[in-house]
Amino acid sequence: MQKCMLCVLALIASSCAILSLDFYMVNAQGDVQRYSPRSQYADVSAVASAAWISSMEKKGYISTSRAGDIGVIFHSRLPKVITVLPDSPALLAGVQNNDVVIAVGQKTILTSEEAQTALFGKKNESVQFKVLRANRDTIAFEVVRGSYADLRGISGVNLSTR
Repeated sequence: MQKCMLCVLALIASSCAILSLDFYMVNAQGDVQRYSPRSQYADVSAVASAAWISSMEKKGYISTSRAGDIGVIFHSRLPKVITVLPDSPALLAGVQNNDVVIAVGQKTILTSEEAQTALFGKKNESVQFKVLRANRDTIAFEVVRGSYADLRGISGVNLSTR
């Protein structure tokens, strides 16, 4: 699919003087990487971009246009929700600030990094998790991941010409 997208972009760019593509990829910890190849030759940009995307996928990154997010921000070390993002799948499901994620699927969660990694994935896929509320109730959720790009305000690919 990515190769097809790059071929289409190369065809579009063949009539332009310089093609400017910005690719954004993100990992489970929210580390966003941007790649901006600059070339007047579309085929050179397409090959370089495909190689970069492949290398980033091997490191656990997903294109921000395909990445999924439930829309929470965790404490720096604990799997405690400090912010539920507006209009997020987590908010719509009823996740609250100060909920502590104790399990995702069958995996017990002890740190914020474990929670982020386990809840991260492709958009439109569901994820099951349990939280512990301040009143000591355990609540189970099943949430369909929303678009990371939409929730976090980051685009996947920007195309412009110069």
